[in-house]
Amino acid sequence: MRAHLLLLSLLAVASPPALAAGQAGVDWRPFDRGDLAWVQSGSTSGTGAAEGDGFLQPALTAWAGPTAGRSSFLFSLGLAFQRTLSWTGTVDDKEQTLSRRMVGALRPGFDWRYHLRNPEPMRAVPWLGLGTYGVVPFVRYQDASFSEAEQAAWDETALEDRARIAAFGFRAGAGIEVQLDSGLTLGARHHFVLHRAQSVDEDTYTATVSLRGDTALQVGFRF
Repeated sequence: MRAHLLLLSLLAVASPPALAAGQAGVDWRPFDRGDLAWVQSGSTSGTGAAEGDGFLQPALTAWAGPTAGRSSFLFSLGLAFQRTLSWTGTVDDKEQTLSRRMVGALRPGFDWRYHLRNPEPMRAVPWLGLGTYGVVPFVRYQDASFSEAEQAAWDETALEDRARIAAFGFRAGAGIEVQLDSGLTLGARHHFVLHRAQSVDEDTYTATVSLRGDTALQVGFRF
């Protein structure tokens, strides 16, 4: 959520005068438990940071961006990060036994939304949209007590985990929104999402392409 607030602040500052108008809001998926489906099918990455693990895309996600005429240019940012430090013995032994584990991912996204009517207060306006996103992995494993060979094996594990997390996708869909006199907007949208991911395990490379539907309620604000 901190990443979402930071994104909204940067967009508010960086929007050029020609595109002073903008839109910000959140998607809410009250019934989406795709993360549980992945867990039950055993299809999670095991890292907690991949697209299907449920942390990058929680039930509530934020977006924001400038508008120009009937078009909205919306940006989103997902973040999942975990860092663990552990050691054995006393604090004095820390440098000789310190183990570091860092696993994370950044998920930037962009959507272009075209309204079929001019957005006006108290009027239902349908829109069409196209978008894309990528999942950028950050994985690092270190242990001060490992030999060079053991650390090399640990580095190979980190490389495999990065491959499991990395992904990209495209989406297309439609929605409808109603703008109130205050600038508050209420709506809903449905996307078809094409997602591409891969995994590396020793000498085996596996690429997976999936197509799914994604429906959400939307609450936003035009400014």
